[in-house]
Amino acid sequence: MSTSATIPVTITPEAAARIAKLGLQEHVDKTIEYARTQLPEIVRIEVNLYDRFELGDEPALCVEAWSNRPFHSDEHISEKLTKWPENFSAPASSRPDSPPRQRPNRT
Repeated sequence: MSTSATIPVTITPEAAARIAKLGLQEHVDKTIEYARTQLPEIVRIEVNLYDRFELGDEPALCVEAWSNRPFHSDEHISEKLTKWPENFSAPASSRPDSPPRQRPNRT
């Protein structure tokens, strides 16, 4: 797995403000570190907000990990990602909005 600290991380100003408002900086840092060290061939990580129109709620935080690696269903990466947040302890006033997702690189 990738362990490079040189993987670029972009956090939009809106996401940074929401992270600060909810007191989630430590948790976002853990999520980014998990993506850096546990996901294969990550080329960049982006933290942003996305609208949850169907819920009529405030925008959610999203940590996206981008990779050039082709999808391999036998690796079960998605299953591992859905289990990882079980040990994630967010402040009582908030919760993680989204686990890191591996996405193909579309640049």
